[in-house]
Amino acid sequence: MPNTIDIYGDSVVTNWFVDRTISYFEDDTITSIGSYAFANCYQLSSVNFPAVTKISIYAFSNCSSLTSVSFPAATSIGANAFFSCSNLTAVSFSLTTSIDMQAFARCSGLTSVSFPVTTVIANGAFMDCVGLTSVIFPSVTSIGGTVFQNCSGLTSVSFPVATTIGMSAFRACTGLTSVSFPAVIDIAGYAFYDCSSLTSVSFPVTKSIGTSAFASCSSLTSVNFPSVTTIGGSAFYFCSNLAAASFPVATNIVSHAFHGCIGLTSVSFPAVTTIGNTAFGGCNSLTSVDFPAVTTIGGYAFENCTGLTFVSFPVATVIEGTAFHGCNSLTSVSFPAVTSIGGSAFLSCSSLTTVSFPAATTIGVAAFAYCTSLELASFPSVTVINSTAFTDCYDLASVDFPAVKTVSHLAFANCSKLVSVNMPVVSSLGMSVFQFCTTLSSISLASISSLPTNTFLRCYELASVYIPLVSYISGTAFLSCSALQTVILGTGISNVCALGTSGAFMNTNSSFVVYVPDSLVTSYKAATNWSYYSSQIKGISELLT
Repeated sequence: MPNTIDIYGDSVVTNWFVDRTISYFEDDTITSIGSYAFANCYQLSSVNFPAVTKISIYAFSNCSSLTSVSFPAATSIGANAFFSCSNLTAVSFSLTTSIDMQAFARCSGLTSVSFPVTTVIANGAFMDCVGLTSVIFPSVTSIGGTVFQNCSGLTSVSFPVATTIGMSAFRACTGLTSVSFPAVIDIAGYAFYDCSSLTSVSFPVTKSIGTSAFASCSSLTSVNFPSVTTIGGSAFYFCSNLAAASFPVATNIVSHAFHGCIGLTSVSFPAVTTIGNTAFGGCNSLTSVDFPAVTTIGGYAFENCTGLTFVSFPVATVIEGTAFHGCNSLTSVSFPAVTSIGGSAFLSCSSLTTVSFPAATTIGVAAFAYCTSLELASFPSVTVINSTAFTDCYDLASVDFPAVKTVSHLAFANCSKLVSVNMPVVSSLGMSVFQFCTTLSSISLASISSLPTNTFLRCYELASVYIPLVSYISGTAFLSCSALQTVILGTGISNVCALGTSGAFMNTNSSFVVYVPDSLVTSYKAATNWSYYSSQIKGISELLT
């Protein structure tokens, strides 16, 4: 310590002792310590300021030998005031009401802190205090962002009057096992992210949980938030041991909220109306879910929930794309109010055997593709079936679509066991709709006006076709329909139906007959491409006699 120290009034002035070689300082008259006053005093080990009320920014920053401090009258601590005081082990500030940003950040030797009247802790105040095991803040109402981030020695915390927890406040507190916040209303994003030892949480009045608030809390086994209404995106992302989740008043689950919770077996969300994208994706221990109030199921919401066997959504109206993709144990679904089924919604649900959607009007692209065990599909209100909707449903035997108007390409391609098709008012078909439906033996398409490319390609057992309004048949519509016997054509139109090529019926039964209006028999036999089949064209009256 220098021989002479100049004190100005009742303050230690800014930068006055920066980098000085001093080990101890005590003064009972000083009331304020200025910015950087003792910064980088590496040999300073102890300070005692009984009258100081204000400690300014960086006042003791990087005092790496400091082990003991006494400030019984201090009411405020400035930003970075004790930053990186790595040998400081314990601090007690009985009158301090506010702690500014990073005030004790990187005090790696700090094990306990006590601030009985502090109400506000600013961002990063104790960040990286890896040795901290005990904190006492009975009066704190607001915990700033990153306040205790990386405090890996903390095992439990209790803040009896805190109402808000800032972003990343306890992030990566890997030793934390239990937390209690009886008054907290809002938990900000990443607040407890990667608290990998956390097993117990108590938040009885919390209303909202922010993005990734508990993500990667891999030891958390159950959560109950009786007052939460909104669950943020990825809130419990990859909480791999979480088995039960109860949110009795939550109304909204945002995207990825429980994504990757592979141990989750029980969920209770009686008030939720919206489930966001991938909310439960990969929760492969879930066996059944019942969401009585949900109206919208987001894309990928339950993707790859491989243990799911039953789902019930009594008031849901919208299932977005890929919602149940890969739920390969799903055997039963209940969606009495759904009007729209998104693309790939049930893609590869290989155990699903029967589906009935009484209110659905639209089926999206590949919605039920690769549902290899699906046998029966009933959609009394559907008007639009998009492409590949039921492609590769190998066991599908019967489909009932009494209201469908439009069926897009490959909708039923490779449904090799399909034998019954009810589509009395369908008026538009895409390409290859029934391609490789190898056991389909008869079909009536009374309202269709044209048969596009490969409509019945390789329908090997197709014997009878009724298409009274068709005015155009593509060149490959019946290619390789080797069992074809009867085609009833054009009975509802006055002109000859156009035939795409002379090979339209290539590789079919050579004795098949095309029945057309008696008045058009001669015209058909002479028409382009039809003339090739002139011996097989007969009047409809011959069929009726």
